[in-house]
Amino acid sequence: MAFDRGAYHDFVLEYRSPEGKNVVGFFPEKRKLASGRMSYWYWNGRILLDYKSPIERLGRFIMDFCEENGIVPDYFVNVPEGVNKMTDHLNMVLGGKQVQARAKPKEHGDPKDANFNGPVKEGDRVVVFEDVTTTGDSLVNTLYRCLDAGLDVIATVCECNRMEKAAKGKGDDRADFDVGVVEYVAGIDERGTRHYGLTDAGLIVPKALKVWTPPEGVERRAIVGGLKGEYEDHGVISMEGLIE
Repeated sequence: MAFDRGAYHDFVLEYRSPEGKNVVGFFPEKRKLASGRMSYWYWNGRILLDYKSPIERLGRFIMDFCEENGIVPDYFVNVPEGVNKMTDHLNMVLGGKQVQARAKPKEHGDPKDANFNGPVKEGDRVVVFEDVTTTGDSLVNTLYRCLDAGLDVIATVCECNRMEKAAKGKGDDRADFDVGVVEYVAGIDERGTRHYGLTDAGLIVPKALKVWTPPEGVERRAIVGGLKGEYEDHGVISMEGLIE
């Protein structure tokens, strides 16, 4: 089936977990993300992996997206450890190997098993998958591990690209680059691996703002101003004209 981005947006904006959590939302004040960056908005795609129904629906969107873009891997590899449940599901759909990237390299045993659980073989065609791309640091680390194992990384794919400047490291040790993650990933090997997002900040943030009800005491214009400011600081797109 063709990938339906409108239906995908509806899915992630309307989904509420049994615990009452949503995928896309806004903070009343800037908060630190896992990348170390500060932001007024979040993408919490991992809540889609806690129950059978959202995993299956998200899996269909991912497979449709890959098919539409001619991405046909032998299996998917997770960026440890957040999306291993999703890549397990996708690999079951593919009907082939079950492989997981290890969070930390194994110190003993066969060297080819150091970074992966499963029967990896040189030349395997793989897609590296993560939930949300911020700086690309974790994504690129996994990409390097795949290349070191001789895997043929045909693409990297995420649920949402935050459209921020790429960086290496986290916290005080983070070094920001002047390019986005798409360009960063493309520069890793000679072939120029392509990074795809099922959606990105420029598409989803304006839609999320339209359906967001600010909590008491929070002014929408303050959040809008904050979002514009953070993308002026470390974004690769401008929120001017996209959000009001």
